[in-house]
Amino acid sequence: MFDSNLDFKLVQVRKNKYAVPETYEREFIFRFYRHTSKCCIKYVASIKSYERGLLTLDYYPKISLTPKRNSLDNVQDLRYRMLTNQNAFGSIGGTIMEIMLYIRTHFGMDIWGFLAANLIYEKSNETEM
Repeated sequence: MFDSNLDFKLVQVRKNKYAVPETYEREFIFRFYRHTSKCCIKYVASIKSYERGLLTLDYYPKISLTPKRNSLDNVQDLRYRMLTNQNAFGSIGGTIMEIMLYIRTHFGMDIWGFLAANLIYEKSNETEM
């Protein structure tokens, strides 16, 4: 499923010193690049550690969500490129898994929480058959 992984780098480790609504203790920020024949996209992965060792991971492409003046793309096209092959999850998913392994081996933390959201047309969490 995961083709390969991309090279990544730990850019910053921040402590949550300020009174912000989130209650995380530390944040690990990683970056990696995905090169295609047309462009190079920078991705940012943010891992937050919470009380009792719980970790969450968010990742996103670092692209401008404002289309250029002469572009045929609109904001929705730029946000939802996961449906195209541009953000193919094979190498990105492999990189995310490698980052999770890096956190486990270097910091000894491995309790991951997974979050999901309903699709727009879903009214409840019940499965319909």
